[in-house]
Amino acid sequence: HGNLDLFLDFHCLTAIAENLLMIKASPGSIPEDVKQDQGEFVSEFLQKRWFFRESESRNTGNANGYIADEYAGKTGVISFTAEHCLGFIRTADGEMERAVPELFRRLGSDYVELIEEYFTKR
Repeated sequence: HGNLDLFLDFHCLTAIAENLLMIKASPGSIPEDVKQDQGEFVSEFLQKRWFFRESESRNTGNANGYIADEYAGKTGVISFTAEHCLGFIRTADGEMERAVPELFRRLGSDYVELIEEYFTKR
């Protein structure tokens, strides 16, 4: 329908990092309903299958801070930078696994399913 509902910006950390990191727009820069939507998207949908550390973008001078400000703050669209590491990532049940291509394919498939589920339930 032409409207943007979610902005998800994918990045990769280093080989020594562990876990997935979801950087969300700083709560002070976005409307209350967007803040709640961001929290629900991560805690009730993405974390069904994967463990994500969460962080807030506080620097609008960097790429994810600018995106969060532009999309989440000005348009009300939930916005995240997803950081993936090449070391180890953890499934929701707490099992740490080596971040191999097959695991990233599973993660990618889960992103698609969980995003669809999130927007279907709204």
